[in-house]
Amino acid sequence: MKIQQSDSRISIVDLSRNYGKEIAMTAGLDYMKGDTLVIIDADLQDNPELLPIMVKEIENGYDDVYAQRTSRKGESWLKKQLHFYFTAF
Repeated sequence: MKIQQSDSRISIVDLSRNYGKEIAMTAGLDYMKGDTLVIIDADLQDNPELLPIMVKEIENGYDDVYAQRTSRKGESWLKKQLHFYFTAF
């Protein structure tokens, strides 16, 4: 990953197979050596370009930083409806 090559503080944990999201997050927590951990989906649903902005907010003193979608542009009607029903209740 390009950002990892330019910043030695960034590590990537590459698991040998799909163990599930929770096990992967636990592996990251066990592996980390620094003060900041970023969890991002590998399918790039989360915009990696936001990482420097989010890290900056942590450096500004926030303990937790998360991103929230403001648009569901490009998603199918069904996926939008499922998201609506899942978050409405």
